Amino acid sequence: MHPHPILKKLYSFQPEARQLAIVWLGQNGFLIKSQSSVFFIDPYLSDFAEQWTYGWENEHIRMSAIPIQPKELFGIDVVLCTHDHADHIDPFTIPIIALRNPQIRFVAPQVARQRMLSLFVDEAKLSLLRGEDNKRIHNLTVHAIPAAHSKLAYDEANGYHFLSYLIEIEGVTIFHAGDTVPYDGQVDYLKDFKIDLALLPINGYQPPELKFEPNFSIEEAIAFAEAIEAKKVIPMHYDMYTLNTANVADFVVQAEGRLTYKVAQLGIPFLVAL
Repeated sequence: MHPHPILKKLYSFQPEARQLAIVWLGQNGFLIKSQSSVFFIDPYLSDFAEQWTYGWENEHIRMSAIPIQPKELFGIDVVLCTHDHADHIDPFTIPIIALRNPQIRFVAPQVARQRMLSLFVDEAKLSLLRGEDNKRIHNLTVHAIPAAHSKLAYDEANGYHFLSYLIEIEGVTIFHAGDTVPYDGQVDYLKDFKIDLALLPINGYQPPELKFEPNFSIEEAIAFAEAIEAKKVIPMHYDMYTLNTANVADFVVQAEGRLTYKVAQLGIPFLVAL
């Protein structure tokens, strides 16, 4: 088997202490290699949402190419999904990863249990989180932080429906916000952690008639990064759908002098020191 050029490049990196090799694969999707583990957060490697919404007023027209096909993925230890939307638990990606990589462990919100099982994820390899809890999976310690994708959705049986993940791996702490807007008490969840890398959405708020749930605006993402004193920030959740995106150049202008940031290029692996 000849590895895809993206994987070949990513896996060629040999991160040292406090280094990560990272590739952004679109939307909230990051494939990350540490010294001991490879993990994928929110893989969306299809046009499922575009096909599903075809002809609707808010048709999710994909504006970026699919950088790698799910069938080409291998060597991944853990897949983490933040919530049960198709661009985070992708019905065209999750089953292929699960079936072709039987060693993989999955992490998802408790509320998404049945969805994950329906996508051929082995229940024995599925770790479920409710928010305000944590689990050790492979070499990762994953803390689930409630996220508010327009609001804090919660029920007693399942906990919070939308999650952010704080991931501790080999002395490095990563915060992946998932999809969220600001809410009272959000920063408090992170006050006891030193955030080395924050992955934050920037697509903001779209007209209500389009029925897209909101995320941090650019200014909200920057203000949040400042509040949690993130050492480095990578923006995400843009350049996927024509009707629900943001101009990352605006993020660069507003973040300059306020944050240390990296704008990832789709499908281009890089090494980051933290």
